[in-house]
Amino acid sequence: MDVTGAQLKAARGKEHLAELQAHVSRWLADVEVPGFTVEATDGGRTHIVRVVGVPSVPVAWPLELGDALHNLRSALDFLAWQAVLANGGTPGKGTSSPVLRERKERSVTAALSGASPKLVEVRTIQPYNRCRTAESLRSDLLWTLHRLNIEDKITCWSCLRSW
Repeated sequence: MDVTGAQLKAARGKEHLAELQAHVSRWLADVEVPGFTVEATDGGRTHIVRVVGVPSVPVAWPLELGDALHNLRSALDFLAWQAVLANGGTPGKGTSSPVLRERKERSVTAALSGASPKLVEVRTIQPYNRCRTAESLRSDLLWTLHRLNIEDKITCWSCLRSW
């Protein structure tokens, strides 16, 4: 099974993350510490605290993060594609590496149609097998990668327009 594509995608995702981390570190080194203003109203019963002097985050950062997420998530789909090929199957539009919160056998079977069950047993790594609580699901790396990749596709451009 040729996993070169998956390795290249994962490596590129890691490069994007390293670049973003370097940008953030440089930015934080140049940012002045924000200040606070406190205003009392209603004879001192209500206080309004405002953070002032917070610089805008560079507009390219969400794009860099989205690129990293996409490359890391795509590496999993490359593996699914190769698993089907290695078993003599023909990958198609639906071939992917499923990441599921709930047990859906048909979803796993359809996504890996043509792959050997012995070669790819993704049910054991699915969040539904490892995460028993909402908190454990939120901290699961595979689930987080999957959801952030989806969110990036949905919200990235709308958030950029509002900046």
